[in-house]
Amino acid sequence: MGNSFLYSLTGRNTDFFLVNENEDQLFRDISGKISYKMNYNLKLDISGGYRKQVGRGIDLDLVTLRGEVNTRFRKVYFTFGIEWFNRRFITEKVNFANSYFALSRSF
Repeated sequence: MGNSFLYSLTGRNTDFFLVNENEDQLFRDISGKISYKMNYNLKLDISGGYRKQVGRGIDLDLVTLRGEVNTRFRKVYFTFGIEWFNRRFITEKVNFANSYFALSRSF
């Protein structure tokens, strides 16, 4: 089995005008994913997204990224991944990074 490549990109831009409050609210989202299967036993996945919300009580900036490598040897699966997100919400700021390793067996 040869290699294969898959990608997707989606986005949305929404602007609301609340008549009763005489106020604008803005929502923007973009997300994407890339998946590359190098051979039958090795696969790479990368995904990420960005979200921005502006309005009364909803000021948010959020960035997320995730990468994962999957491989297998016989019926044992190995997964190594990293993930990161940065969130600014009103007065709160969060910067989070994580890595993980998983080992599983298929029967």
